[in-house]
Amino acid sequence: MSEEKRTSEEIKDVIPLNPLRKLIQSCCPYPISQVGIVKLREFLGELTVQVAQNAITEFEKLNENREKQGLRCLSRLNKWAINLSIQNIINHSQNIDLGVQPKRIVYPGGTEMSEDKKAAMPDNTKVEVE
Repeated sequence: MSEEKRTSEEIKDVIPLNPLRKLIQSCCPYPISQVGIVKLREFLGELTVQVAQNAITEFEKLNENREKQGLRCLSRLNKWAINLSIQNIINHSQNIDLGVQPKRIVYPGGTEMSEDKKAAMPDNTKVEVE
């Protein structure tokens, strides 16, 4: 049996539908379909498995680093590994612009200068040669 199928079958038995329905009803004024709740359960289960797999990888890296430093290895998957895993998943799912300039350049005085200020634009057309 494929790992993906096995995971979705295991999730059906683990996550109950009524608590999910109550969570959605607490903030949604509309009726909620059973199919929507089932889809949410599948997604949460897959997300949980992904977080766990990523957390295990981060936890193993942590233990390798601890071993190199002469510290004892940790035996329990800790909060730090789970938090790092969640942050990794969130950060990799967003399209973040890492350019030098911000997306929107803001000029302190607006785009137009008042007439009482004396300033000139630099002449960039001249090329100086040494």
